[in-house]
Amino acid sequence: MNLTVGQKIYLKPNYGRTREKEIKEWYVKKIGRKYFEVYPGEQSCRSIKYRINDFSQVTEYTPDYYIYFDKQAILDEEESLKLTNDIREVLSHYGSIRLSLDQLREIHKIIKQG
Repeated sequence: MNLTVGQKIYLKPNYGRTREKEIKEWYVKKIGRKYFEVYPGEQSCRSIKYRINDFSQVTEYTPDYYIYFDKQAILDEEESLKLTNDIREVLSHYGSIRLSLDQLREIHKIIKQG
């Protein structure tokens, strides 16, 4: 991935680390040999530093934000997690599952294809 100053990037909060839930739209501020910095916009002096080799936040602790170059990738990841949790919730009950035989056959067919 080629970084350029002024490039738009997206920050996904690390939900275990910050109370924020919104995806942030920031910009690349400067690029060095090992690191690059992002900032929220023209009027801000706040910035966050990331490693160029693996795009991880430079911190001694758990990162506050994960960096993405496409907002849709974040939305797809969140939808995938929600669907997975919904499916687990339905299938994790003891005893009979609240699905019809046709629904169970369809799920079985999908699982066997994957």
